[in-house]
Amino acid sequence: TELYFPKPHTRVITNTVKFTNSTNIDAIVKMRTTSREKFHVRPRIFVIKRGETVEVCVSSRVLPSDIPEIDKSDECHA
Repeated sequence: TELYFPKPHTRVITNTVKFTNSTNIDAIVKMRTTSREKFHVRPRIFVIKRGETVEVCVSSRVLPSDIPEIDKSDECHA
């Protein structure tokens, strides 16, 4: 599954991923991202019982470097 997080990251965007266990045994899953400082996964570790589906939320994090600088040259000076 590919998740889409458009740039710039000026607001939190959440995507949901569904995992379905179609085996005859319970499964333990640990989901990680390649960039923990940019993305948040909940739950990170979970059990999927046989035949069940679990939804995992992946959210972008807003970093200070992603917020555009304010142009102060247009400010009113009293």
